[in-house]
Amino acid sequence: MQVLIFRSYGDLIILLNVLQKGIYQDRIHLKISAHLQALIENLPDFKLPDKVSISYFDIGINRGILRLFTNKDLLSIATIKELLRFNKETNTFSTVYVEQSLRAWLLNLIFYPKRFIPIIKKGNVYDAYRHFFSIKNISPDLNKDSNLILKHKASIISSKRILLFPDSRKTSKQLPKAIVNQILKTNNQVIEARFGEGKDSNQKIYYSNFRKLIEQIKSSDYIISTDSLPVHLAYYLGVPHYILYPKKVNYDWLTPYAKELNSYGLFGEYQNLNLFLKDFNKL
Repeated sequence: MQVLIFRSYGDLIILLNVLQKGIYQDRIHLKISAHLQALIENLPDFKLPDKVSISYFDIGINRGILRLFTNKDLLSIATIKELLRFNKETNTFSTVYVEQSLRAWLLNLIFYPKRFIPIIKKGNVYDAYRHFFSIKNISPDLNKDSNLILKHKASIISSKRILLFPDSRKTSKQLPKAIVNQILKTNNQVIEARFGEGKDSNQKIYYSNFRKLIEQIKSSDYIISTDSLPVHLAYYLGVPHYILYPKKVNYDWLTPYAKELNSYGLFGEYQNLNLFLKDFNKL
């Protein structure tokens, strides 16, 4: 049995997407931090293959919903407690797979014996998971993968609903307000989606839980987002999307859809984004 430990929302969604496409020889057990359970429980039609099982463990991660666990507070008392609980949960296994190289390196540095192995060492994260589970890469033929098929839904007023997610855990990846306003001004079909409480309007909606976030993405025709959970959820749900990066495109975290259709760009590239939206509206 392969045991995998997961602590981050984005990594988990990518993993679940890949696992549902695979055929495995060995049983796989996912030990998942309890703060991720609400996300899984709100995924529509969620079902894993028979050889994949899930259990949850509580290591004390209690930060606000949709905020990823990071190691930036590694020396804090709270994080030390989290790490001790994490080690207790995994010390019965000789080998434990974790998401990324930095996390494996830190855990092996702190705990002995060294038994943590990273799933993702280099390259695109989706490809890394497929390689790990010996799953063949998605065919470039978009019609062979339901998550790559554009969803063309004609509304009553013959327009399309486009959601813009400007938020990100990392300040450097948050879309500046000036750019948000520019995108909203350029295309009146774009609706700004913000995490938190607030009163919805024609140009802005709020979500404070996973149920509403997933419902909003599912009911949309197109998603614009920074490289964060909403864009990976969009791919999981089969909704077309465009990824925005501050200064440099991170190809390692592109979804297969964005990589295949080149639907990504930088914050300042209004022209490329607007061209994509115009082409999308013609369909």
